[in-house]
Amino acid sequence: MEKSEKIIQAYIEHFIENGNRPASVFAFAKKLKMKEAEFYEFYNSFELLESDIWLRFFETTRKKIEAEEIYAGYSIREKLLAFYYTWVEV
Repeated sequence: MEKSEKIIQAYIEHFIENGNRPASVFAFAKKLKMKEAEFYEFYNSFELLESDIWLRFFETTRKKIEAEEIYAGYSIREKLLAFYYTWVEV
């Protein structure tokens, strides 16, 4: 697993388990058994990490709905509803 993926998965897991951000980048990196500097090679802050997570959710959702053949024939309303349903699913 790539380090950025490891960071993302650990962050999501921490957020789900605790309902908030880790106390600090230092503590988070220590939990991952990496140096704080390694975290900063990928993300400058938790805000940037969260933005990347949401972007990945969006891209995954878009790819899933566009992969369906029937999607091209949907009306705008149906496309939006398909997006929302898939977003929640992702």
